[in-house]
Amino acid sequence: MNRGYKTFVLLTVIMLLVHLIPFETKAYSSYYDESESKIFNDVFDGDPHASAINTMKLKNIIFGYSDGYYYPNRTITRGQTATMMTRAFDLEVPEKVNEDLYRDVSSTHHFAPVVKAVSDAGIMIGRQGNTVFETSGTIHRQQMASILMRILDQAGVERAESDQKVTDLNQAFDVHRDNIQALQAHGITQTSDGSFRPQQPVTRAQMATFIKRTLEVRSTGEVGLQSMEMIDPRTVHAHFSKDIRGIDWESKDVRLASTIADTRILDAHTLELNVSNDLRFGAHYYLFLDNQRTTVFVERSGPEYRDIEIDIDGGKMKVSGQIPAVNEIELMEIILEGPDGYFNIADELHNLTIEGNQFKGTFLRVPPGDYNITIHSIYYGTIHLNTSVEDYRITYEYIDAMTDTILNKKDQKLEFRIDGIPYTVDEVKEEGYELHYELTDGYYADDETGMIDASNHQHLDSFSYKITASDDRGNEIVSDAQEVTIVDENVPVFMEAYFELDNEELGVVKLSHNGARLVLQPKNYFNRRLPTSITDHLIIAEVTSNQEHLAEYDLENGLIVHEYDERRHVTFEIKIGGVEDPVQLVSWVYGDE
Repeated sequence: MNRGYKTFVLLTVIMLLVHLIPFETKAYSSYYDESESKIFNDVFDGDPHASAINTMKLKNIIFGYSDGYYYPNRTITRGQTATMMTRAFDLEVPEKVNEDLYRDVSSTHHFAPVVKAVSDAGIMIGRQGNTVFETSGTIHRQQMASILMRILDQAGVERAESDQKVTDLNQAFDVHRDNIQALQAHGITQTSDGSFRPQQPVTRAQMATFIKRTLEVRSTGEVGLQSMEMIDPRTVHAHFSKDIRGIDWESKDVRLASTIADTRILDAHTLELNVSNDLRFGAHYYLFLDNQRTTVFVERSGPEYRDIEIDIDGGKMKVSGQIPAVNEIELMEIILEGPDGYFNIADELHNLTIEGNQFKGTFLRVPPGDYNITIHSIYYGTIHLNTSVEDYRITYEYIDAMTDTILNKKDQKLEFRIDGIPYTVDEVKEEGYELHYELTDGYYADDETGMIDASNHQHLDSFSYKITASDDRGNEIVSDAQEVTIVDENVPVFMEAYFELDNEELGVVKLSHNGARLVLQPKNYFNRRLPTSITDHLIIAEVTSNQEHLAEYDLENGLIVHEYDERRHVTFEIKIGGVEDPVQLVSWVYGDE
């Protein structure tokens, strides 16, 4: 082993990311696909009732059929309705019914326990003089209105009133009309034309939405939540009609949408909510109490930008300003549109910087003409501005030499930035500037291309360079000296290891992989793999495992995996003859297949 190789063998913790990351991603993706975006085979994102169906399924209030379908457009029966009501509204369901309930519901009837629960609670009543329940009968929308309003009345929720009247209330039976109007006032039923269609049967999809909205109204009414207002991007005040000082808010799991909120009681009717991240502009943040959404939300309005300035220097434009708080750069963009289809964006990838609450977007080589500027952020809203560019001559402020490593080959480019923006030599010339490269003695770069021939230099040779940019008006900027290392991509610098069985590299190890062998993997300066033949002369002297009861390595017999119930990380420390530093291999290990 040559001296350079010994010097640069480093202690490297290897996770075999090439194999593990896709595996983990696939696992989590599969989980969310099954439990959120497509719980049932016939309920899809974008369906009007999909969100309610998925929410009710996750709360174990509704269930589909054994074939994986929900059949959302089927009418729901009275027996199915009774079952959903007991789950949704925590009704006490007896394990056994000792007496016949109705002429058509004996004590042993399949629906007897839930029918007794809704009957005893006064939520659903029988038909034909309360003599039959008709578990297979249809529930109509007017009947559903009365059922849901009984639930809200029993919970002590004050009936809502609305100036908007149901347009077809005359088609409902008298006994249901007040309940239909109250249901509409609470927002539990919503139709575009203001009608209710009281005689229509309720579908399974509609039932999920009815229940979801009723739960939200009940949760809101029970605590007397009236409104919320945003104080700043991380502070919201919730206002209540009831005295909230006796409520243990610390144990109530208070959230704004999916964001956990810390609470502080300000007075008898005001609760302050504080979140750790800025709430996004334009999003509705509903208040959740004990994992139940209420009907009240807060929305950020704006835009919220301050001290915006547009600085134009020839064909270079800078758009700067302030945002209310420190934020994430990837959540903001500045769009520049101009003549002849000109279109450019400054964002986290292209010429946008945010330091503290100051932002600046830079646009280069902007031709003369009139321009529209759009500043957009999901946190702070959108604002539109206008400006004009009249001249194309640009004054540079500073230049940075950027290259710190090149290969020992021909045509290696020495990179640079001007005013924080990557440039090419040709772009600098187009803007009226000339470049000059100044290198350490013995090295030379072409001023016309910025290229250097490093093919005659040895691995880990180094030099420094500076760049000067000057124009015919006497403006000149000079970079600081930048140190550059010359490396050979075929020289090993790092050492890693992996398990191999039957000529196949293992990303994880399982019981079936017993006998797998360790392979030493040399890597170059750029962390790229080199042929394993480079390490053929090296001998593995000792391998220790930090969890030998899960997996260990025997120099003669190879990998040994022991059976256990779930996956674990196991670290193998590999000592190599003649090499001072050991190599570590960290791998997922599955003991039970």
